[in-house]
Amino acid sequence: MDQDQRKNAILAKMETHLSLEPIDLGRDLASFEVEGFKLRVSSWQANNCRKVWCARHTMTEAGVDALNAFVYPATQYDAPIFLILFVITRRKVMCHFNINTPLEDDDYKAKWVDPLTEILKTYPTFEAKGQYPEWLLPYRHSCSVRGMHDLEQLDDLTNCMLDYLDVYLPKLTASEPISDPNTLIRIKAFHERFCDDIRTKDPGLGIMANFMSKDLLNRFFHEVFT
Repeated sequence: MDQDQRKNAILAKMETHLSLEPIDLGRDLASFEVEGFKLRVSSWQANNCRKVWCARHTMTEAGVDALNAFVYPATQYDAPIFLILFVITRRKVMCHFNINTPLEDDDYKAKWVDPLTEILKTYPTFEAKGQYPEWLLPYRHSCSVRGMHDLEQLDDLTNCMLDYLDVYLPKLTASEPISDPNTLIRIKAFHERFCDDIRTKDPGLGIMANFMSKDLLNRFFHEVFT
């Protein structure tokens, strides 16, 4: 499965459960290309979601082929943010998929985290190099997968991520709006903190800064990615 096939598999899962309505990003954000770097982005609104987006970017000289996708639930729901990243190089795959949870109580984890952890246990251990950076540690769970992996693990990593979506997406679409004011405040604060971390600490900032202006980079991270 190549990256476009992987992207199509992800979107097929989403389309099964979410009514995706395209967001018009305009030409400058939907597509960006300079010598050696190409970026294509699609974004949608969906039921129970504030935003869903998917991006493909390549860097010719470095031999990098990347796929990134996020599901941001609307903040009146307690569903986690779902993150997907597959970066394939000539020899390795840097992979990260995870649910980023606004609440941390035991019942919440039993609903959202534990089922994915059980899926992860059905796969061979994903041996990886590289540690979680400090800024991501608050979002790490027993079901989180992140690191530099051998290409031989790519199929298992892909299948595990798709299995996660099979559990996550039905729970997302079945979620009911939260009415408790204090819980809504906690969820909103979590989303704001997560988005601020992406906007200020994501390593993609440094990579993309090599190819585009500061203003355009800021627009991508504020208007599209978060």
